Amino acid sequence: MATRDNIAHNVKDTLESLAEGWQELWSKARNSITHFTPSNDDGAPTQRSAWGVLSAEMQETATAVVVSIEAPGMESSDFNIRVEGNALYISGKRSYAKQRDQGQYHITERAYGSFQRTISLPRDVDDSKSTAKYKHGVLEISLPKSVSLQPRRIAIETG
Repeated sequence: MATRDNIAHNVKDTLESLAEGWQELWSKARNSITHFTPSNDDGAPTQRSAWGVLSAEMQETATAVVVSIEAPGMESSDFNIRVEGNALYISGKRSYAKQRDQGQYHITERAYGSFQRTISLPRDVDDSKSTAKYKHGVLEISLPKSVSLQPRRIAIETG
């Protein structure tokens, strides 16, 4: 009887650990899951829709908000970036690398087509001075904070 109780306890612990892991994964990934809309003009097999991950990091410094997006297999010209209010909109299109006429796919986990990702910004930014660069599959967008939000030391007059 003790062996059955021990097995039941181990199974319960395993299932709780698995549920906790899925919850943590969902919590971290839910905002990065992005809908891709495939199109027929890139020579790839058509799909009704596809979902992919565009993982992001956002860092706030004293003077800027910096957003990095993992988007491998693209060119800088594939992206469109805009700021509206306190939201950063990143859209673009990931095309198939090349058409394959022979063979059969057994795994297709990459998403292709048009996408849009929206990220809420924690502060007002000056989008007219924003910059973006794309290197090694990572799009980095630097959004300077509005001048009124940047820390400023106020001098004290003496005398």
